[in-house]
Amino acid sequence: MKIDIKALKENKNYIEFEELPDSIGFKVKGMELSWPVQLKLEVVRSGEHYICEGKIITRIGFECSRCLMKYNQSIESEIRFILKEDKDQIILESDEGENQVQSGRFFSLDGLVRENIVLSLPLKPLCSENCKGLCPSCGANWNLTLCECKKEVIDPRWEKLKNLKLEDRDRE
Repeated sequence: MKIDIKALKENKNYIEFEELPDSIGFKVKGMELSWPVQLKLEVVRSGEHYICEGKIITRIGFECSRCLMKYNQSIESEIRFILKEDKDQIILESDEGENQVQSGRFFSLDGLVRENIVLSLPLKPLCSENCKGLCPSCGANWNLTLCECKKEVIDPRWEKLKNLKLEDRDRE
């Protein structure tokens, strides 16, 4: 995904990219990104600056952290940055305050797109908010079946604490 800085018009520009994940170097262990990555940008010239705002859209295959089933989830991320021409260099200023410098007339956005996708990933992927997870005893997926396991298994090391709590209630 490269912007040709010389091809940009004086006022608004609308740019769309669609790339395969391999072409932008996106590889994260445990996640499958086999859908194209779309980048839709609106570029507005303001003096010597190009203000770029847009959206990154893709789908990623995850493994649910509760039931371990594979599922796909859409990922959308807002992106905003400023490009500035300075002699034979193009400087990218992002909201995070980090500047990237590239020479020539093309500016590659692959690194910025990868970073935004990674920052949009869920910390704890869930196939649904109502995912019931796995039975801790037999490993059955509670979303698909019910098991006959005893639900309340008390660790014998904690048995004395349970009795203490009951004694305190009896005193009140």
